[in-house]
Amino acid sequence: MLATWHRRGVFGAKAGAAVTRVWRELEQRFRFALLKVSFVPDHVHVALRVHPVVARTNWSFELMNAAQALVWSEFSADAIQARVERLWQPSAYIGSFGDLATPQVEAYLHPLA
Repeated sequence: MLATWHRRGVFGAKAGAAVTRVWRELEQRFRFALLKVSFVPDHVHVALRVHPVVARTNWSFELMNAAQALVWSEFSADAIQARVERLWQPSAYIGSFGDLATPQVEAYLHPLA
């Protein structure tokens, strides 16, 4: 989950669709697959399938940076109206879901622990 700066409403339907298109262009390069994206004005929920060797910070920063560049270039009026000096909060919530339990994931990521 990515939250906008000070949780101010920036995203409308057009901006959300445009950001999703830009993110789809990054899938192969950063080894992830977008499963679902849900925009609301002040945050976005993103469900990804990510290869386990890819650092979470790599793809999260890339998503955030690509969206910010697009919003500043094509939807700057929305950002100005929302009074945001940057698009995102400087963090993201990253969780997991699916059939694997936490101990299984930990064992895969830390086989020598």
